[in-house]
Amino acid sequence: MATREEFLRGKAKWCHVVKPDPKYPEALSIQLYPDAESLDKINKLKSGKPAILNEIKKDEDGYFIKLRRPIQKNLRGVLTPQAAPILTDKDDRVLANAYIGNGSDVTVGCEVYPYRKGEGLAIRLRTVRVDNLVPFTPLSLTDEQK
Repeated sequence: MATREEFLRGKAKWCHVVKPDPKYPEALSIQLYPDAESLDKINKLKSGKPAILNEIKKDEDGYFIKLRRPIQKNLRGVLTPQAAPILTDKDDRVLANAYIGNGSDVTVGCEVYPYRKGEGLAIRLRTVRVDNLVPFTPLSLTDEQK
């Protein structure tokens, strides 16, 4: 059960919100490189009591957080499908089967909820609004790479 919703802005990378990444088929996900304001918001959530347990990492592109949404949950012993994140454009029109390219500007809505029986909090992907779409282009593999 979510305790509240937070909105974070930034650049998207490795966006799998339509169908799961084949390497991690249990969840839909997005890697968010937050803008300064959103990074500050994440850091406040990390230092709060209780704090979120999601990790902030850094690579050559900057700080990022991986946000996920499971495709199913075990509810009282029954595997129950979970709804995919709501995906919209900048005018809040629903996007169906849109593939989001790396570097797209997005605003993600996240559910903040208790984790590990109150030990901490976690944030789960709920919505993705694409503010500026960078078209997705699949990698071109050579015959040797296939």
